[in-house]
Amino acid sequence: MKLFSRNVAIYLRDRDFDGIDVDWEWPNDIYRNKYSTLLKIMRDEFDKESVRTNKPRLLISIAVGVGEQIITDSYNISEISRYVDYIQIMAYDFYGPWSDITSFSSPLFSRASNPRFNQQRSQAWAVDRWISGGAPRNKLILGLTGTATTFTLANRTATGVGSPVLGPGRAGPYLVRRGHAPYYRVCEMISHGAKHHWDDEQKMAYAYMEDQWVGYGNQKSMKEKVRFAYNHVIAGVMFWSMDQDDFLGHYCNTGKFPLLTAIYNAIEELTPKDNHVVGDVSTSTMQYRPSKDVPYGIVIG
Repeated sequence: MKLFSRNVAIYLRDRDFDGIDVDWEWPNDIYRNKYSTLLKIMRDEFDKESVRTNKPRLLISIAVGVGEQIITDSYNISEISRYVDYIQIMAYDFYGPWSDITSFSSPLFSRASNPRFNQQRSQAWAVDRWISGGAPRNKLILGLTGTATTFTLANRTATGVGSPVLGPGRAGPYLVRRGHAPYYRVCEMISHGAKHHWDDEQKMAYAYMEDQWVGYGNQKSMKEKVRFAYNHVIAGVMFWSMDQDDFLGHYCNTGKFPLLTAIYNAIEELTPKDNHVVGDVSTSTMQYRPSKDVPYGIVIG
């Protein structure tokens, strides 16, 4: 672990990176303690390297899960929080091709109106779970996604959220994956006549055409999630991933990167004017660097 950490530091400095993101899916109970040990050693080695080179300390972020069992089995939250700079909550894939009803991959809130829905499967629940587990708010990053979840309806007249399905949606022309679609494919479906609706309970959107149903986050949804993160006084949001947005601006008629732009604009609206934003949504990673005590920003994959 020490040798690995030292080599990571060399690699990062050589390529002028700010740090490393450790995405271990998932340590579970057999590696729970070793995961903590790895992060501690990495933090120690990065600290020594910073002193030795007289350069800013390299950052450590971790990408973490959201299910109760995964969290309990994989993470000593209070311990690992001491070693990392940011904890990126992968708050998506709550529902997907394995589900037996229409639902959203990344709902902001649980669906209290329908008992068929697990009330723990929401971004709000995940953030609260990490906070209650001991994670500092100023290290938490809420994960957003541009990936839509698709289903094949069991009944074409039952099109609401929670309707029965036969299985995942048919593979589309771009991802060629059953049950998944990028945001720009949703825009294309709507332009071809798919009916679309906003679900205010979970702050998500859905559309359907014939027997195909898709649940997705649109620009309004992204803004709602940024507001949630801001009001919870966490460090910021991250977006997975750039290729799921309308990166060419050909399909949604709202310019390039409409989802990322909505996130960026929502942060701008919420930010005191004495703070300052760096980055470009169309070309590079954005990070918001405020002058206040609590950082707030966007990380994109």
